[in-house]
Amino acid sequence: MQAHRLAAATALFLTIGPAALAAEENGRNRPTVQFGVGSHAIGGGNSQSLSFGVPAGPYVNFLGSVERSHLPTEINTYEHGYGATRGGTLTFVSAEVRVSPRPFTRVSPYALAGLGRGTSRPNVNELFPDRITNEATLLFLGGGLRVPLAGHLSAFVDARFVMHGERGEVGVTLPIRGGLAWKF
Repeated sequence: MQAHRLAAATALFLTIGPAALAAEENGRNRPTVQFGVGSHAIGGGNSQSLSFGVPAGPYVNFLGSVERSHLPTEINTYEHGYGATRGGTLTFVSAEVRVSPRPFTRVSPYALAGLGRGTSRPNVNELFPDRITNEATLLFLGGGLRVPLAGHLSAFVDARFVMHGERGEVGVTLPIRGGLAWKF
């Protein structure tokens, strides 16, 4: 399985590498490293990401990310019983494309789309005592804003609609993240 992921990452790099080098020649578009943290709009929890981005022109960036997303167990008590949602931790690697309507200037909005693959580990507690690990596939869409802070440093905020499938079931999360990006 590890060799499969390495081969996919290498193929992605070889595919977008020439475009990144050509885009860097104009001096404005350079690779970036980004770190983001946030929460989920529904259910709370937290989300962290570390990304490496390469430009494919002034309007398009490709990002490869390692992400972790956690949702807590949610228990709702009713008059004649209760309902519980297990929650859990999803760790995955993703590829994303960001498209801006204009080159990065003062405040730059962007749309994003991507896909990923990883591991889901549902929470273990008194209601859900079984330890389970599932493979998960993700598809996400969203948008955000990027704002320069100083020199090569900028801030970003984005929201995503993430669909993830595991064991024949589909789940949805809505992470909202903010973070910093360093342009080389």
